[in-house]
Amino acid sequence: MPTRTAGVLNDNDFHVDDDGEFEFVVGGPRRDGGWLPLTTDASRVTVRHYWEDLIAPATPPAPSLGLSMERKILTAPGQKRNTSETYSTDTPGLAPDGSLHLNQRVVTVQRAGANGAKTTEQQVEQPNPGDPGSGLQVTTKTTDVARPSGAGVQESTTIQVRDASGNMGVVSVDTKKSDNVHAVKVDIAPQEKPK
Repeated sequence: MPTRTAGVLNDNDFHVDDDGEFEFVVGGPRRDGGWLPLTTDASRVTVRHYWEDLIAPATPPAPSLGLSMERKILTAPGQKRNTSETYSTDTPGLAPDGSLHLNQRVVTVQRAGANGAKTTEQQVEQPNPGDPGSGLQVTTKTTDVARPSGAGVQESTTIQVRDASGNMGVVSVDTKKSDNVHAVKVDIAPQEKPK
């Protein structure tokens, strides 16, 4: 297991908005501000938050803290995978203990087919409200498919939701056809120079 620190960011190294939210990127091409390199032996990201009010965070009531992380992964040619995780000190159904708990994971996979079709699958995982300590379960699945069709596009969206029995069921199917092909005008003639 890696034991070294690959990089450090402090609050002066990225923008914090008026609501206290901030974003930083781990890996990928170097960018100005809010970026850490991703080493081959990396195994975790640690975020520390220091409260600067007169009440220590361990003293009830502890402040509510939310953390959201997102990973974008290129998995195969024509496919992208994005995972977003949200952590919070508040988990419905659990007594507050001051610790961060994973409250939601959203996994989105985009695929481009050889025939021009594009498929986007999104899966939302959340704690079971009846047993929040049992981990996350898939609560919603959405599948969007867009296929070229003649001079337009045939699109369909299917939404599945977990029912009270724990089974996934289709709650919505939306289909539409568009004859609008997004054309791009390319001017290959050189522009006239002003005289």
